Amino acid sequence: MIGDRVNKKKAMIICDFLSGGIILLMAYLTHLQMITFELLLILQIPLAVIASFFGVATSSFLPQIIERKSVLKANSIKSALDNIAMIAGPSIAGILFGFAGIEIIFILNACSFILSAISEIFIHYKHIKPEPFRGNVLKLFVSQTREGLAHIKSDQQLVLLLLFGGVILNFLIAPFVGVIVPYVSRQVLGFSATQFGLLESIASVGILSSSILIAFLSRKINNKRLFSIGIIAQSIALILYTVIVFPSVRNATLLSPWMLFFLIAVCLFFYRFFNSIVSIPIMSYLQLKVKESMLSRFFSLLTLFKDITVPIGMALFGFLLDKGQTHILLVIISLSGLVISIVFIRRIELA
Repeated sequence: MIGDRVNKKKAMIICDFLSGGIILLMAYLTHLQMITFELLLILQIPLAVIASFFGVATSSFLPQIIERKSVLKANSIKSALDNIAMIAGPSIAGILFGFAGIEIIFILNACSFILSAISEIFIHYKHIKPEPFRGNVLKLFVSQTREGLAHIKSDQQLVLLLLFGGVILNFLIAPFVGVIVPYVSRQVLGFSATQFGLLESIASVGILSSSILIAFLSRKINNKRLFSIGIIAQSIALILYTVIVFPSVRNATLLSPWMLFFLIAVCLFFYRFFNSIVSIPIMSYLQLKVKESMLSRFFSLLTLFKDITVPIGMALFGFLLDKGQTHILLVIISLSGLVISIVFIRRIELA
């Protein structure tokens, strides 16, 4: 509700300055040798709250500052830049930590937020002020939240995409990437820490590659076709991963350890490649489909669904890995993903 009423540009600037200030405080406490694990945990709370506001602001802000026909391209470029940072950031931080220590990393991190805030000052954006509210703020919050939910409920496509993007995809994908892949790599296949790190990098390159590809194809292919290709190909990549991990297959084929690693890496590369081809068109469609006055409320709800379903999925699949056989669980996930994908392709428009 706040995101739909305030100036999004100013909100982003304030969020970045606040984040930079909190991380500078971490650097100062480190310099005084007063930083503790408990303090780090406490300071993560305001950082997480600020990040939530910033994330919703940027998701709803993008379609307001660029042409509608360029939204898909803009989202793909943003995804590419995000993944470059995800690939390069940990490596740079690791090198800096070895040479300069954590205090310098905190300072540089804080400076990056402050520079981001300064750069956002130059964004051209005209904020349309909503009608001033009168009366009880809590009643306004409740009424506008109901208004947002009613708008979503009235549009079957929004309900389907909220269910698909916010619940089902996150419930299956997040546990696969965050729990199953690390467990299979380290415990089942016996990959070293270096090999696992390399797999993670290869998967990130997959996302980066698809983001760049979509940026080039954004004018030549529509959202629905991108989505359909991506979701079926993603399911096939997951099925191939499952087949390779199956004990009877990997033992019978007498694959060398490095050949097995190569095949797993290829599957994960294409899985993340096509996963990005699914998520970028959905995001672009939603940014254009939802009423401008309700964008923040919608993306807040989408984020809420994700934040609820991801930990539940992680916990559930972690429990199932302990209690059952990994390859059986993978069969269930891969086949369920394929069936769900086929059902949603037939019902989601993305026009």
